[in-house]
Amino acid sequence: MALITFPVDGEHLGDILIGIRGNASDSTDFSSYEVEYGEGTAPTVWTLLTNSITPVDPEDTLAATDL
Repeated sequence: MALITFPVDGEHLGDILIGIRGNASDSTDFSSYEVEYGEGTAPTVWTLLTNSITPVDPEDTLAATDL
């Protein structure tokens, strides 16, 4: 299961470094996670921010970016 808790959908943060927090884990079948972003409400192009094989506990940082 993956859940992003910050920033919320549609929130504009400006030109600052942000940490994307959430949860990426599964007690029985976790192998990896990716964090990607796309512009607009229905992106056709996605950009990879990070990927990892390490599970992330709730409210820990999944990725950091200065979008």
